[in-house]
Amino acid sequence: MKKILVAGYLILSVVLFIFPQEKNKRKFHFEIYGGFSSLNPKHLNLRIEAEETIAKFWYEDYYTFLKNNNQILSFRKNREGKFKKIKHGIPLGLRLKYYLKKSLAISLGFKYISIEQVSYVIDQYTITDTSGSEYISRSEYSPFTLSAAGYLPMLGIHYRKKISASLEFEAFITGGPLFATCRFAIEQKDQQISSDGIILDDSTWMIEEKGKGTGAAWEVGTRINIKISNRIHFFIEGGYAFQKVNRLSGPGTEKLNGITKTWEGDWGLKEYGRGTYWGTFYTLTPSNHLQPGEESLRARNFELDLSGLQMRTGFSYRF
Repeated sequence: MKKILVAGYLILSVVLFIFPQEKNKRKFHFEIYGGFSSLNPKHLNLRIEAEETIAKFWYEDYYTFLKNNNQILSFRKNREGKFKKIKHGIPLGLRLKYYLKKSLAISLGFKYISIEQVSYVIDQYTITDTSGSEYISRSEYSPFTLSAAGYLPMLGIHYRKKISASLEFEAFITGGPLFATCRFAIEQKDQQISSDGIILDDSTWMIEEKGKGTGAAWEVGTRINIKISNRIHFFIEGGYAFQKVNRLSGPGTEKLNGITKTWEGDWGLKEYGRGTYWGTFYTLTPSNHLQPGEESLRARNFELDLSGLQMRTGFSYRF
């Protein structure tokens, strides 16, 4: 981060030396902003699709097979809650602008965007066996977490045009490196319970995988500046931000019934499937865990894509 700030300062110094200065006041503008961003990190969201596929195979598909083969009389499913994909984020930022001319400015800024979705889901199957007795199979995700964050130091160019005494139009383009992190964590508890409430089987499972990487970012947009006083302006801006990291790595932890495993690796999209006497399934899941001999299961690289449309509001202080 220190190297980036030094580079930004050097670039600013060179530009100030090259461009002739005009004698107008309040060349510096300090801005803060926050807002809303649409997001669709497809590869990270695949973890939810994979878990839905796996759960359906081990429960619904299994009990359907038993029913079709007259090994149980019936079953019914009840779900509480739902799995939540990442669909939006909250960008926050600040920037310092310097006007080379009345209409042209350069900026050095910092933006932070964060997203977290926490799901609580309970799938409960009530099974009636061939004797007419019922038992319950229960799978609880408490919780299922997806999260990502990005830190972006950015340099920018801004052009403004006065519309009236209190309104200005502005267009901008900014760019810089993206330092990003991502994580998913699952805590799952499975139980089989008899009709009189006795726990017949009980297991717990937890997995957490983290990733960190560096990519590139740029954004382009327009905005309206609204004068509140000579020094303070309110602005509304919108645009598109490209923010993507193509390589991430990090640690992972898994606990199954008291036994803990840890690892470290690069993130990828991992092929995962299983076949049993009642059927097969296949899915892709994001993971940094490829055991020795599983290299062929890596379908392709993992991408953390935090790109999307952004709407932001903020205040500018001119001095």
